[in-house]
Amino acid sequence: MTQRVLPNLFLMGMPRSGTKLLRTLLNNHTKIFIPEFETDFIPSVIAEFAGRELSERDVSRAVRKIKGSSFFYYYLKKYEFDFDRLMLRHGCTIYDILRAFFFELRGGAIENYAYVGDKSPRNMRSCVILANGFPDARFIHIVRDPRDYALSVKKAWGKNELRAILLWVKEITSFRNAIVADKKQFIEVRYEDLLADPEAALRKCTEFLGLDYELDMVHLSAPVEKVGDARGAVIKRDNAGKYFLNMSTAHIEKIDDYCVELLHLYGYPCSSERLYNKSISTVMDKVLQSLDAVSVLRLHIRKRGFRDGLVGIIRNSRY
Repeated sequence: MTQRVLPNLFLMGMPRSGTKLLRTLLNNHTKIFIPEFETDFIPSVIAEFAGRELSERDVSRAVRKIKGSSFFYYYLKKYEFDFDRLMLRHGCTIYDILRAFFFELRGGAIENYAYVGDKSPRNMRSCVILANGFPDARFIHIVRDPRDYALSVKKAWGKNELRAILLWVKEITSFRNAIVADKKQFIEVRYEDLLADPEAALRKCTEFLGLDYELDMVHLSAPVEKVGDARGAVIKRDNAGKYFLNMSTAHIEKIDDYCVELLHLYGYPCSSERLYNKSISTVMDKVLQSLDAVSVLRLHIRKRGFRDGLVGIIRNSRY
């Protein structure tokens, strides 16, 4: 019997957009397993090794990539992992190694799950690679109001609100174009809808996955977020529309000019009268990017020290 290709579920979205919350709630389902930490390495190993049988050298190189990923930098601080389980014989495929990876994570219990997934925001940029590499997988994208996203990014990492908006527009647009063009199975869930009616949002996800909804899915047993207004072991239903209280009317109108198209697309309120998104110059974008880099550098080193701070910077450098 042919073994399933794993992972077969990808949960993605911009950072600070509810991916952790949705992952935690989906993990409450008895037929879904998504690791606690973001793998980050799956697109790169698929791009390099998919489509062929692996030599012993290939296997060693793939395992080194996986072992050296940020996933294991954090995972090994809490758990043990037997990397010898990944050192398969030559003639195997990268899918065999990934299956062994998830098998080891769950102590061999992966057959109990209909879906073994991955939650990595960066997968948005690799959705074409993932869609081609995992043609039977399902994709769930969670999206958040860009104004609240920008506020959350500023609060968490000290980043500039305007650049956060511009990056949100760029990433969401690119993701939608890629995933629609490839006609892969995916759904989108608004973060605000998940907060307002968790059961309805989760029923939408389970129906998409062909699973029965389970009543315990809406309960949180531990805090999901460590920073921001969503901290705590409860679903913060009021953690939406914060920009109304934290931005002036003039500032909201200015911000809306840069994301007007997607605000309308996702049904978010919009104060702009423009038909198309406003843009900024390349020079200004580079200036904002440099300021963000300085802010993030200071934050991570202050919180974690120099070594761990640099790891945090690398993990978040693309956002």
